[in-house]
Formats: sequence, C-alpha cells, structure tokens
Amino acid sequence: MKEIFIEDSWTRRIAVKEDGILTECHFEEKDKGILPGNLILGVVKNTVVSLSSVFIDIGDVKNGYMFVQDKARLKDFRDGQGILVEVLKEKSGGKGAKVTDKVSIAGKYIVLSIGKGIAYSQKIDPETLLQRHGNLKTVDGYRVLYREASLDASTEDILEEIEELKSAFDDALRKAENGIGPRKIYGDESVLGRVIRDNFSDLNLIYVDSLETQDRLKREFSLPSLLHRDPQGLFDFYGIEKEILKLLNPRVSMAGGGNLVIESTEAMHVIDVNSAKKQGKGSREDSSLELNLAAAEEAIRQIRLRNLYGIIAVDFVDMKEDESRKELLDKVMLELKKDHSKATAYPLTELGIMQIARRGRGLPVKSHISEKCPCCGRDQLLSLDYTLWLIRNELKRELKSADVRDFHIGLNERFRTRIESDIKGFIGSIDSGDRRIYLTFSGTHEHFILEPLIFGTQIRDKEKYLINP
Repeated sequence: MKEIFIEDSWTRRIAVKEDGILTECHFEEKDKGILPGNLILGVVKNTVVSLSSVFIDIGDVKNGYMFVQDKARLKDFRDGQGILVEVLKEKSGGKGAKVTDKVSIAGKYIVLSIGKGIAYSQKIDPETLLQRHGNLKTVDGYRVLYREASLDASTEDILEEIEELKSAFDDALRKAENGIGPRKIYGDESVLGRVIRDNFSDLNLIYVDSLETQDRLKREFSLPSLLHRDPQGLFDFYGIEKEILKLLNPRVSMAGGGNLVIESTEAMHVIDVNSAKKQGKGSREDSSLELNLAAAEEAIRQIRLRNLYGIIAVDFVDMKEDESRKELLDKVMLELKKDHSKATAYPLTELGIMQIARRGRGLPVKSHISEKCPCCGRDQLLSLDYTLWLIRNELKRELKSADVRDFHIGLNERFRTRIESDIKGFIGSIDSGDRRIYLTFSGTHEHFILEPLIFGTQIRDKEKYLINP
C-alpha cells in the first residue's frame, strides 16, 4: 500500500509511505524559481575543458553547468550562443543548477524527447504493454518512452497525453528558435507534480491539510484526497515528524539487530554497517550475509529518505564467498529499482565496500531542517523555521489534552537575536492565539522546551519573561 502525505506549513512537505514505512520526504519552497524538468533558453557563458563542462546563463543567480562527456563536443559551444537546456538538478550550496541539452518533457504516462522510436521504462514488460494497447503510437521527430503508469491507463488517455506533450514541445522549440535568452520557456513543474507522477501507477491514498491542494489534485490529476482538519500538524498527527527528526542522527538502528552510521562530506556519503551484538544463525559467513542483506534494504531506504546522491560508499561486513557477495549486489539492485532517481550499484571491492552512484533531485532533507553549527560549521542544529513549527505542533498537542492559558518556551541562545527582533512574527509562527507565552533563552537547550504553567507559583516565577501581555 502506498500513501502520500502533503503538508503546507512554513514550506510544502510531501512524504511517501510504502506499507506503512516512510521511504521518501520532499520539500518544496513556495518561492522556488527554477526547478528540475524546466526547459530554459540559456546563453553559453564559457567552457572549461579541464572540467568537461559548459557554463550557461539560465536566468538564475548562479550559472547552470552542463557536463559534456565527449570533450570533442566542447568546440561546438560558443560564448554568447543560445542553447535550449533542461534542468536536471536544482542549485545547491555553491553550485548552480545542473542542466543538459538532451531535453525531454515528462507526463504521467510517457516521456517525450527529441529523437525517434519507442522506449520503455525498466519496470515495464513491453509484451504486456503491447497486449493492452496494441500498436504503440510513434511521433515524428520525437522518442516516446512509456512509463510504468501507462500499463494501467486507457489507450485514449495515453494518446491524449502524447498530443498534449507534443504540442507543448513544439511550442517550446519555436520559442527557443525565435527567442532571446535567458528565459524559462516550459515548465512550472512543482515537486508535488513530480512526486504524484512518479507514484501515480500504484498510489492508494493521499492526505492533505489544505483545500487548495485538494482542489489542485482533483483538477490536475483527477485524484481524490482526504482532508486533515485537526489543528495538530498533518505530519505530527501521523508520526512522520518523529521520523524526520531521526534523520539528524547519523546512527540508524535496524530492527533485527545491528546498525548503520551515515556520514556525509562534500565529496561523498559513507554508510558503515555495524553488527553490534547481533548474532546470526549458522556459520560466520551466513551471519554476515544475513546482516548485510538487512543492512542493504535499510541503507537504500535511508538513501531515498534522506535524499542522498552522488557517490555513496557502503562499508558492509566482510564476506568471503563469491556467491554471498553476488547475492548482496542483487539485493541492492532490487532495492534500487524502487527508487525514482536513477541509481546503480557496483560489485563489492576486496575491502567489502560497495559504491552506489545516484542522480540527485532536490536537496538532501537535512539541509531543509537544519542550520550550521556556529562552532563546527556542520549542518546538525535544527533551523529556526523548523523549530518554530515543532513548537506549534507541541502546543496544539498540549491544548488538545487541557485548556491551559500560560506556557513557558525555552529556546537555544543562538535564536535570541532573530526572535527578539520580531516578537510578533514569533507569536504568529507558533500560532499561540490568546495564550500567554513566557520566553527564555539558554545555552543548555539543544532544541527547545515547552511546558504548561498550571499553578500560580509557576506563573509568578516566569512573570518577567511574558512577551504577550
């Protein structure tokens, strides 16, 4: 069973559960400009042969970059030249957006790209598709890739989408030929739209917390949804918030014993598999294989959930037998098939390390909920926006159990300047209504504390900290 949860809070958040287990979490900033899937008429700024890259003005603060595998092609790009590109990955850190000149437009059932012929998603059996839809339509000048959702769609819906995408693509090519860049010429594709399309074929239930989102799902995708009306946040109500908070912890415990330790650097991500005190049955080789197979499943879930991409090195427990090593690689590849981002795994090295290469889409989840520690510079402290949302949720939970009028909130000292400069904004962010809030700051609070003040002595002790008399 697959469920999608869409919460519109300080930002839009989208979670996916498969059989009750959280597997994906996406964030969508409300003022986002350039997104993956957009077609941009860009302008070549310069080429860097040593990096095999072309840097392109796409109308963003940072130039986009395009990796060119064949260095001989670099001479085809001239400074000031107009070029039609598709955004593959949004900007992150100091890097601009990653783009490609092999452009495509994706729908629910097909992906249209410049070329010819027909192709199929790896999850589709071509014979089954042919049995259901007969001879598949080709499109002059374009390559049609049939997605998994096309198996359950009607032939009429597929043909209608092909015509819609062809018309949009033709229009984009005309604008690119006659226009002046940089400017966006196709695509307001949101993260929400991408997640819905990725999961369209096996989606069972959608939960939303706004009428606007509910109406959009019905209008654009003909999908029903359940409206969450409880004042407690949607993610908090369904236990998703607790799962997200766990992502700040590098250590992940596995149900059957053992754990993973996940560390990230600018160059790569490393996942270390530890046996802890887990004791398997049979020989040491069998025990190691049993642990590694369980670790492979959890590691791929964490990669998807945390949205890790690039080079990921997984240090498995040592195994000697070739058969065991092959079984582990097969297991990893099987789990990667569930991933909507392109990813592949390579055989174990002699040291028991498996390399996974995964294409990025969006930013890692951690970057949306944390901010850099002023001491070590690493993303490991909760951001102010996310902290205020957590306070709001806890406040709503407290008010469901008792009608308390006074609350003390304790926050880390690092937030003081930002909050004291906008007390009204702070009150609005936590949605405290007419409750009286007593605010203190301390270097000992890692995140925050919230406590109801029930007795008169408690209120008198905190009276000087009242911020909304």
